[in-house]
Amino acid sequence: MTDPVLAIHNASITRGNRTLIHNLTGKLRAGEMTAVVGENGCGKSTLLLHLTGIRNTALPVSLLNRPLSAWSPADMAKQRAVMQQHPNTPFAYSTDEILLLGRSLYKEPLALRTAWVARVAQWFDLTHLLGRDIQTLSGGERQRIFLAKAVLQLIPEHQPVNVTPDLRGKLLLLDEPTSALDLRHQRGVMEQLNALTSLGLAVLCISHDINLVSPYCQQMWVLGEGACIAQGSPRNVLTESVLTRCYRTPIELITRPGKPPLVTH
Repeated sequence: MTDPVLAIHNASITRGNRTLIHNLTGKLRAGEMTAVVGENGCGKSTLLLHLTGIRNTALPVSLLNRPLSAWSPADMAKQRAVMQQHPNTPFAYSTDEILLLGRSLYKEPLALRTAWVARVAQWFDLTHLLGRDIQTLSGGERQRIFLAKAVLQLIPEHQPVNVTPDLRGKLLLLDEPTSALDLRHQRGVMEQLNALTSLGLAVLCISHDINLVSPYCQQMWVLGEGACIAQGSPRNVLTESVLTRCYRTPIELITRPGKPPLVTH
């Protein structure tokens, strides 16, 4: 797939009288992860809400070359899944019930849905949590459950479990997916997302942890000063001048052979 999965065309996002992001243009491509970074309040989460089609379908954003407004909610849900920063679980659902919700769009046999739940649970180290009351889990465990649910939503309908799925054209939007995770699971989640991009999935990941996401993403968007002040590969974007300007505090970089630089301050 050469066309972008999602394209943004000179989009401006405001909150009240304040312009959070002015004239943003960018593309999310199949098989790539894009990380969005920037200081608190710069508009990262608001941008994600607009890209989902939840906040404003009139924004100049297209999904598979169609404006967001041209998509029905059901069809859009089959193409893009969203994990927000603080997923809400007000009731005592089991982890299996939460994960099965990710397949609720599809008319599939329950056995197939259950088999996919088991497989994706393995991807995110959740097998031992199946059957548990989600209210009894830690924040990090719940975070991985909701990430797995979002991935389950994007598996094509009637996809055999023993066949590797083709995820080209699918989009996963994530807001701080590793914020509550321990070090082992942070790395495990990023490696699994990397494996999914190798199947064609396009991923946008908002994160405060530049050092965690930079080795896994193909492009980064740095938000600040009411705009996107830098776009490109981590090697090109992660400079002391760009990051000092973005975070308004002195930033230093440590070079690493074969990897993006390590950000310190």
